[in-house]
Amino acid sequence: FLAAVGAQADTDLTDGVQGLGSALTAIDVTGVRERLAGFDLVGVVPYEQTGARLLGLRGITSIAGRDQGMDTHQLLAIDGNLERLVGLVDPAAAAEPGAGACGGLGWVVLALGGRLVSGTQMLGDRVALQTLATAADLVVTGCTSFDFATRGGGAVTAVARAAEEAMTPCLAIAGEVLIGSREMRTMGIEAAYPVPGVGGGDPRGAVTEAASRVARSWSW
Repeated sequence: FLAAVGAQADTDLTDGVQGLGSALTAIDVTGVRERLAGFDLVGVVPYEQTGARLLGLRGITSIAGRDQGMDTHQLLAIDGNLERLVGLVDPAAAAEPGAGACGGLGWVVLALGGRLVSGTQMLGDRVALQTLATAADLVVTGCTSFDFATRGGGAVTAVARAAEEAMTPCLAIAGEVLIGSREMRTMGIEAAYPVPGVGGGDPRGAVTEAASRVARSWSW
């Protein structure tokens, strides 16, 4: 990506991090930063990667490498090459949350003066989620699976947070609900309802029926 936007280096930047090694001793991104001046550079990354680390034991090389069965020597070498690149451009950005998102692309965005958001954060800003939650009597969100591990994903988290700040009750409708009422209330969700038959031949009808049932039980 750095090469594509015009960064100049004394080695080939398109050969992957394994190809950098000791060959990389200088890289210039001045021209790139000048061209981006005045622009709001935003990297939209998956919600679950907004806190991803770039380097070290919890960095992208360590996590991906161990999953692929790479040996320790190779992992350290690759991480070292990445650290060399980072040190020549912007080492401070490498410590920021999300720097490891999308294979390290998050760090590039941060190093070029940009910022990172999840898709739900961007959507929330554009649709004035907080304003909508304040004006509503009841907020309803949804997901495929509502469990303790994923907590419904970024959309549920963002909607629940907006509802909580607006002091508006928030419900969740999900394909399956695998979390207890106590846990969901710590997340700002008053109650969650499963959708029977959502995996069948009429998922839209199943969701409509579940939503109608919830509406009847929460009317006042």
